[in-house]
Amino acid sequence: MVREMIPTKDGSFTIAVPGMNATYHSVHVAIRESQHVFIEAGLRYASERLNRQVTLYLLEIGLGTGLNALLSLMEIEKMQYQIHYRAIEPFPLLTQEIAGLNYCERLNRPDLLEVFTTLHACEWERDISLNSFFTIHKTRQSFLHFTMT
Repeated sequence: MVREMIPTKDGSFTIAVPGMNATYHSVHVAIRESQHVFIEAGLRYASERLNRQVTLYLLEIGLGTGLNALLSLMEIEKMQYQIHYRAIEPFPLLTQEIAGLNYCERLNRPDLLEVFTTLHACEWERDISLNSFFTIHKTRQSFLHFTMT
């Protein structure tokens, strides 16, 4: 699959797949789009309705650039809430593609660059704690073949 790194109008980057005429995020505002859809309308909405004594389990179909996972980790740090993040990704990004993403810089969180890199580089099919609130489990397969274990 041929992928290209493209800048978005908010100064962040997304990945385009020209052969499919698709992008991983909006070409206008990649970070803002993820904050609105995934964090504000998803994670915050769900967490406000749950008892904080339970772990929040979140499933993302397509880890992609890892932006949604990174924003979730940042939000959970503020909320002091436990999250188990499950991501299914059949076509993980290459190391050089990950290195070209500037999310930590654009979010004014250069301290999270190592965590962001680890999020992508960590072992598949295992629970990996990225901090005391956030555990990720990546599955490398198509959603069409996915079964929860």
